[in-house]
Order: sequence, then C-alpha cells, then structure tokens
Amino acid sequence: MPTRKLTSVEGFIVEDLPGADCSAGPVRLGAKLIASNAINYAREITYALASLEQQRGGMTIGLKVEPDRRDAAVAAVSDEFAEDLAAGRFAVDPGLRMSRRQLGGLVAGDPRNSLAIDSGEELRALGAAVIANHLVGLEGRTVAIEGVANGGVALAIEVERLGGSVGRISTTKGCVSGSFRAGDIAAAVAEHGADAPGSLGEVEKPWSVWRSSGVDLIFCGSAAGALSAAGAPAVGTMPVVGTTVACVATKALAILKAAGSPVTPGFLASLGEHAVAFDTAIDSLDVARSRTEAVVSAVFGEVAHHADGPFVAACLRAEAFMRSWADDVPFGRPMA
Repeated sequence: MPTRKLTSVEGFIVEDLPGADCSAGPVRLGAKLIASNAINYAREITYALASLEQQRGGMTIGLKVEPDRRDAAVAAVSDEFAEDLAAGRFAVDPGLRMSRRQLGGLVAGDPRNSLAIDSGEELRALGAAVIANHLVGLEGRTVAIEGVANGGVALAIEVERLGGSVGRISTTKGCVSGSFRAGDIAAAVAEHGADAPGSLGEVEKPWSVWRSSGVDLIFCGSAAGALSAAGAPAVGTMPVVGTTVACVATKALAILKAAGSPVTPGFLASLGEHAVAFDTAIDSLDVARSRTEAVVSAVFGEVAHHADGPFVAACLRAEAFMRSWADDVPFGRPMA
C-alpha cells in the first residue's frame, strides 16, 4: 500500500489505489499513530467500493500531533491537498479524536451525497440487519450486539423493525443478557456509554457475549479484532455479522469456518452507505434506505453460499473487480 509522509505537518497518508477516481476514508489524530495500523481503515473502504464496482479506493490520513495542535494541522493539510480536495479526489471523514466540524477545509469539495454523511450510521445498521435477515430471518429471532455503544442503538432499531429482538449486549466494560427494547438500549447508551450494560442487568465478563446459548446471531462491531481466536469457539455454528472495520481476526475466521459458522465482513454492511455517498441523485432517506437494501441483498446473494464462506467470497469478488482496472491490487484483506 502506498504510504507517504505529509509535507506540511508530522503525519502520513495511506492511499490504497492512488490511480482511483476518488479516495475516501478517515482522518485520525494522535501523536503516536502508526501508519501500518491504519491500513485496515483504508482497506475496508477499498473492498466496499470494489464490491460496488466503483473505481475508487480507500485511504486514511494520520495527523501525528497533540489535540491542541489539531486546528493548525488540519489547516496545513488542507492547503497541502488543496488541489485534490477542490477536484473531489479526496473524500474524508472524521476518525480517531476528530469530529466532522473539526475537519475544516478537508471537507471542501467533498463529492459525496450529504445523505450518506448525515445518515451513515443508520444505513450501515440497515445493511447489517439486511444480511442478518438473509441469514436467519429476523422475525421471531433473538440477536446479540457486541459493541453496543458503537452503532448498536441503530442496529437494535433495525432488528426490532424486522421483527427480531435483542437478547444480549456488550461493551468493553461488560455483557448483559435479557430482553432489551431498542429505546431502553438507546437510553442506557446515551446516559452511560460503555457502562450501559450495568444499567440494564447483571453484568458478566465482556467475552460472555460470544456464547451461542439464547441467541440466534451475533453482530460484531466494537473494534478491530473484536472477535479473536479466544472467543470464536464459544460461537459454535452461529452466524456472525461484522459491522465495523476488521472486527473479525484471521484465526477466528478460520475457527468459525471449520465449525460451519457463516461470517460476513464489516464492509458488506457498509455497502448502502457508500452506494448512496457516490450517487447525488438520491434525495431522500427513504430512497437511500431502498438503495441500501437492494445493493446489500444483491451482493450478499452472490457470496452467501460460496464453499469458502461469505467472508472470503466477498473478498474474492471485490478483488476480481479491482484486478479488472487497477494496476496494483492492494495486498491483505480487511481482517485483524
């Protein structure tokens, strides 16, 4: 993956496909950021866009400065990439220690549909729920949401809308089992954040979320590598739907494949978000949701029954499109 140092401030830019029409991805802030740790943030987007057969790629910008130098660093990098930004060749989002308001000039000339920016979390949750519905049929089913403080409220709403229920939630602080309405989850997360499980019941260890008993499917989304080789055996044959960047570790995927558990990568859940982002003709949330349901269903339908499982199949499909137009297909799949 091409990685180069920024010239205007301490930091780097990682760009998966420099020859692409547009590169999209997060801006992250931290004096100790390491370029190699940023690869999956770009790679996830590259695979999502390739899944949509778009000649675009993922990227990430790392600003290696302290928070009190954030505004100056953003201004400097905005000037450094002024030509690319004005041409719509870069489309950036807030990442670690950043908000959209703090991106300043980096969002000038953003070519994307603002609906995707404003409703991205909802569209990603919808995408994940569509996949889950194809896997198990959510009507009357019970799910677990790992990483509920990371987009889990939107996910609970979509599960409920499709007739399912949430029977287990977790954060890095703990896990709780029971029967939880989306509104109660929303209130707990809003008030307690990562401590939300403690306000909803008797708290167990965070890894308890992987138990297959009492639930029919697990959404995985707290962080990269959230589902590790240590947690995978507890899952058994239960389906796992990824909702964020590289949330399933490589060894965990191998364990789950051997057990017969279908696993999907986070980039499949994000397909609607990216499809809407690069279609400015979509002018309402209802249309954006319809597009999300359509593209996620179509792509998942192509990979669902592959002999190597939907995760690997989705990667192979994306790589085939990249090879059709890019000189150098990036090496390494989006997994921890």
